[in-house]
Parts: sequence; C-alpha cells; structure tokens
Amino acid sequence: MAETRAWSDRYAAIAAELIGEEAALEPIAASDVRIAYLSSDAAKKSGGKTVFGQCEKVPEKFKWAVPYDFTVTVFEPNVQSFTENHLRALVLHELLHVGVDVDEDGVERYRVVPHDYGLITSQNATAPKPFVAALRLRVCLITSQNATAPKRNAETGCARFRLITSQNATAPKLLPVCVQIRVV
Repeated sequence: MAETRAWSDRYAAIAAELIGEEAALEPIAASDVRIAYLSSDAAKKSGGKTVFGQCEKVPEKFKWAVPYDFTVTVFEPNVQSFTENHLRALVLHELLHVGVDVDEDGVERYRVVPHDYGLITSQNATAPKPFVAALRLRVCLITSQNATAPKRNAETGCARFRLITSQNATAPKLLPVCVQIRVV
C-alpha cells in the first residue's frame, strides 16, 4: 500500500508554540524558512529501527511545486502510544534538524543539521531499559550516580529535565517529558 502524507494542523500548532518558546529554535523564528508539518499513515522503519518522525529539506528541483523549504513528517502508526508531551518532544527533535545560515549579503541558506538528540521510547530497541520515554543525549546519560531526583509536577506526575549539551547556549529549556525510571 502506498504511503499517504497530509498537512497536520496539530503538528503545525505544536511547532508554532515551540518556535515561540525555545531559544534553540530562535534561528527558525528569526528567518523566512517555510516548514510543512505532515502526518503519514506509514509505519516507517529504517535499518530495522522504528522511525517516529523525519525532517527533510525540499530539493531545489521540487521548489516549483512544493512551496516549502522543509517537511517535518510524523509517522502516525509509530506514535499511537505517545502523549502530547512525547509529541512535543518529537516535533522539537525534528525542528532541531532545521538549519538556517545567513551569508554576508543577508541571504538565508538552509541545511539539515545532524545532532546527537535521540528520542527513546519503549518501542526503541536501542533504548536503555530503565527509560520508558525521554529525550536523551548521547553525550550525557542520567544515572543514579550523577543525577539528583528531579522535582515532579504534583498534577501530572511528570518530571522535568534540562537537556545538557557541549554547547549549552543552544540547549532547549526545560521540557515537560514524562519519564519513568526503574532502579535495577
């Protein structure tokens, strides 16, 4: 069966909120970059791993037909168990791939930015077993030896973590991502 992708008001709204809140997304907010937010009915896998979302730069040869610079696609069958916070984390992850550079003449250039953020879920075979759903950085793992217990939201039971990178200035602010940690 052929994959169908369609515009998603839901993901566009999440992205608009994140772009307005997250300092790491300031280059997007300050630019003229055009991003299409799509929902796909495909249960995508790559290299045997589940793909939750994807950010793609629209090739120049298709610009005449596609009025966007990037597409952010969420693969619906793979995110059925995601909460709203998981979806926010996923959209943030994909938006962090959008690169905006401005040359000396003020002309914007766009590129896909690789990064070390990974979305971990219970469906991800490479996820450390103690984590059910969280953002992680390959450069920093939270363990019982190096982390203090985060404060929990009394209403939702969710913990909030600050993402730490080697370039702290571009790290997103606190994200409300539910994390379940089992001590083994």
